[in-house]
Amino acid sequence: MPSTQQFAYFFAFIGSGLVFMIIAFSIFLPLIVVAPSKFALSFTLGSVLVMAGFAALRGLKQQATHMFSAQRLPFTAGTSHRVVEHTFIA
Repeated sequence: MPSTQQFAYFFAFIGSGLVFMIIAFSIFLPLIVVAPSKFALSFTLGSVLVMAGFAALRGLKQQATHMFSAQRLPFTAGTSHRVVEHTFIA
């Protein structure tokens, strides 16, 4: 059972991630032709914060073990590639 502090970090990370995703879709999506880097960075930051929220809830070691299992490795590689690509290209 997660502790109260883990739940607090979870909700803080999830809330922050959702704020960045809402900003990405409501403000920067209409401007994607003019400023695609702003959309990419805010959406990527939102995704990373949501993943950090689940890592805070489950524990970093257990989350890493879960993400790097044989069944989930292609998805982890794809997500990691997307995050790095959006960060450096944007």
